[in-house]
This record gives sequence, structure tokens and C-alpha cells, in this order.
Amino acid sequence: MRAPTCVGCARVVLELEGQFEKLDSFYLEDGGPPPETAGIWHRRCLEESPHGEAWYRARLRNHVAVRRYVEVVTTSAWTVVRHPRTGETLAFARAGASLSLTFAEGRPRIVAGGAIHRVDEEYNLELDDRDAITVVQDALTSVGVFPVFALLEVLGVADRVVHPEALEGAVFRFDRSLHDEWQPGFVSARVEYGVFVPDELAPHVVRGRTRG
Repeated sequence: MRAPTCVGCARVVLELEGQFEKLDSFYLEDGGPPPETAGIWHRRCLEESPHGEAWYRARLRNHVAVRRYVEVVTTSAWTVVRHPRTGETLAFARAGASLSLTFAEGRPRIVAGGAIHRVDEEYNLELDDRDAITVVQDALTSVGVFPVFALLEVLGVADRVVHPEALEGAVFRFDRSLHDEWQPGFVSARVEYGVFVPDELAPHVVRGRTRG
């Protein structure tokens, strides 16, 4: 599946947690967000749009009224909800962002205003720009890593990053078990990066999620 484009700016979206939002059409109800705003957004684009609060209300309502999540706390900027059976904990920001607050074990990196939680997962990337994929593939096979920020710059979306400190040192890393899946215009690798969690959400972080 090709990398999506942002509803707000029509540029490519890298689906890295904390950097994008998927606004599904099933959240739509009368009086809610405009239907044409459903889709994939850069988080920054959504926060800069006039639609963030409407999506906050729509997603929060769905999780509480339909999925039976329980509200844990509401601050001036965020509402935290938790599923009573699974313990899944999510946060929704009034500006439109969402965060899963379950992370693998490990000490976060403390930064101004919050902490960076490490993520290590498989990432599959397909682009119409085959030259960009070739650049990534060449780097992975020669030196084993390719900086995430370098790809964002190649794609012209580095200005869409929020909390860039979360992506400091972030890399795509060669994984031999994924190499056979490579094709022209497609690459599969591990990606290591961070997710910024503000201080006000820190008491609600849950440990133990494993990632693919």
C-alpha cells in the first residue's frame, strides 16, 4: 500500500506514531466534523486546521459511548480514556491529536515539557517516487541505517514534524529477514524513533506493549 497523502496539505505522510492522525469516516455523525475531512493527516496539519476540536469530540464520544472506554482524567488540553477489560489507554487532545499511552518497557528520555518514549517496529514503505526508495535501499544495504529526518527532507515534509526532538537519532534499520520483500518503489525495514508524551500525561503511561 502506497504511503498516504495528507488531507490538509496533499503531501506524503509517514505513519509514525505521534506524527500523523487517521480520522476514520465511521466517527462521522450529524453535527460532527465535515465528511471531507476524514482521512490521513499530518498531526501538525490537523492542529493548524479548524477541524481539530470537532474530531476530538467525535473520537472521544465514540470511544466512551460506543466502545465503552472510561474517562480517567481531563485536563485543559487532553482527555485520557482506558478500556476496563483490556487496559488500553488513549489520550485525545482538543487540538486534534491522539496518543496511545502504552509503551514497551524502558526508561524514557526526559526533555522539556515531557518525555520521549522509544518505539521499534517494522515499517513498510511504498512510494510513487522510486528514486527516493532507491536512496533508502542503497543506504540500508551499504551502512545498515537511513535517518528518518533525511527521508522526511527528501519527501518535502520535514516542516510537518511536531516535537522534532522525538525524531532525533531516528533511523530505518536494515533487517535481513525483510530484505526479500523489497521491490522497486517498496522497502521494508525496522524503524526506531520516539514519541513525545507531555508531562501531564506521564502518570497514565502503561508499560508492556510489544510491537511488530
